[in-house]
Amino acid sequence: MRIVSRLAIILGLALLPAFGYAGNNVSNSGAGIAVSNNVSGGGSVTQSISISNNTVSNNGGAGVSINNNATGGTLNQTVTTHDNTISNNGGAGISVSNTADTGATSNTTVSSTNDKIGNNGGGGVSISNSANNGATATTTATFKNDTISNNTGAGNAATNDDNGGAGTATTSVSLAPGGNNINANTGSGVDVKNSGGTLTLNEGGSAVPPNNVSGNANPQFKMTGTVIVVP
Repeated sequence: MRIVSRLAIILGLALLPAFGYAGNNVSNSGAGIAVSNNVSGGGSVTQSISISNNTVSNNGGAGVSINNNATGGTLNQTVTTHDNTISNNGGAGISVSNTADTGATSNTTVSSTNDKIGNNGGGGVSISNSANNGATATTTATFKNDTISNNTGAGNAATNDDNGGAGTATTSVSLAPGGNNINANTGSGVDVKNSGGTLTLNEGGSAVPPNNVSGNANPQFKMTGTVIVVP
C-alpha cells in the first residue's frame, strides 16, 4: 500500500486541518508515505500532519517523504512523526525537502519521537532547505527518543542553502529533547552542511535522558560551512 497526499495551490488560500496517517503497513516501489505541496501565484497553505504507529518498510524510495515547493506563495507546515518503524527502504528513512523561490515563504517544522529508523539505503534522516530569488525558507527539526541505526549514509543529515545570498535560508536541527540513539551508520551520526544562510545544530549534550551518538563513521558530528553549534 502506498499513501500519497499532493496539494497544488496556484491562486487563493488553502487552510487544511490536521490530518494523519496511523497504523498502516506500507510497502511499495516508490516512497512509502509521501506528502507533496506546490504553492505559487500568491497561494497560501497551512498544514498539520501526523504520522504515527506505522510500519514503513521495503519501499523503493524514502520511507517518509515530505516535499515542499513554494514559488511566490506562502506555506506553513507542521509534521509530527512518532512510534513508527521505518526500515529497509531504498531512500532515506525520513526525507524532508523545503524549497522557496521567487519571493515565496516556506516554513516547515518537523518533530520525530520514538521512531525506529534503520537499514535504509539513503541514510536515516535527510533534510534539505533552500531559498532563492528573494524567497525565505525555514526548516526546524527536533528529535526525541529516536533510534537511528545501521543506515547507509549519515544517521541524521541536513543541508542549508541560500543560493549565494539570493534568498534567506534557515535550518535548525536539535537533539536537545534527548534520548536519541544514533549508532552504526556508515556515514557520520550527524552531518550538517551550510552553503549559505543560517544553520544551527543543538547536539543535546546536556539532554536528559542523554543522547548516544557513537559507532558511526568518524567524525560522529560532522559540520561543513558555518554552523552555529550548541553543545
